[in-house]
Amino acid sequence: MQPKLASLYGCDGSWQEIVRSQMDFSESIPDQLREFWKEYLAHAKECHESVSPNEFVISFIDQNFPDTGAS
Repeated sequence: MQPKLASLYGCDGSWQEIVRSQMDFSESIPDQLREFWKEYLAHAKECHESVSPNEFVISFIDQNFPDTGAS
């Protein structure tokens, strides 16, 4: 993924750094995402629900980027 992103956007770095740069995310976004994931897991466990990484991503995008219409 990294080589394609680097070529597409004409920049260097890991794929995470390239995405963060293109999306104007702060450097703290990885830590924030980990914290949101932990909260998602805790809520699912508390409600006896299964955990879906895809549903987490959709929920996260819907809550934080409402104009994208991810779901």
